[in-house]
Amino acid sequence: QPLQNKANTIISYACNPQYEAFESQALASNSIFLTHFLRHVCEMQRVEDLLMNVNAAVYKARPEGVTVAKWQKPIFISSLAHPAGLHDRVIHEDSRFASDNQF
Repeated sequence: QPLQNKANTIISYACNPQYEAFESQALASNSIFLTHFLRHVCEMQRVEDLLMNVNAAVYKARPEGVTVAKWQKPIFISSLAHPAGLHDRVIHEDSRFASDNQF
């Protein structure tokens, strides 16, 4: 059963369930998705933009000989009502969205 996507939530998967996730010995202990996520996580940008950049990097990391049709395709689902970044301050759920948001 899929997770329920409640308001102001982002759920990200390393691979769309209809495709196979690929791992690489060259990346040591991290998956292809996590390797690219860690490269982008400290950037000052909206979470959705960060995940789009990670997805694009995973797509570009396709090894020679692996067809696009078979390559890992990350996916995320967002129900954010406002732009949000990982560097935004955390607010209490009864409060209105932070007015000093940078995005």
